[in-house]
Amino acid sequence: MSGGGSSGGPASGPLNCDIVESDKVLQSPDASVLEKIKKGDRLRVTLRSSSPVAVSGKEVAGSIIYDGVERLIRCLREGHEYVAHVTFLNLKDDECRVTIRPA
Repeated sequence: MSGGGSSGGPASGPLNCDIVESDKVLQSPDASVLEKIKKGDRLRVTLRSSSPVAVSGKEVAGSIIYDGVERLIRCLREGHEYVAHVTFLNLKDDECRVTIRPA
């Protein structure tokens, strides 16, 4: 299912949590939250029901889903912190793109 890069399976060595993921589209975005953010904002990345989400204040802006997201989930579970920088925002189509990087 995943192409190129590291697999989401059990790690044979230390987990590399120096993650930078560019141009990821938030899935199932909440339009009412998107209206409150702008390009350049930093959203907190956290786990909700075992899935990574981008949070503004206490509100979920959208889910973070992409090939290889398993590594991000494992790193979050180990206590690493990440932010999602808003790089593109289209309120008309409820589209938000982010770059994920360590906090």
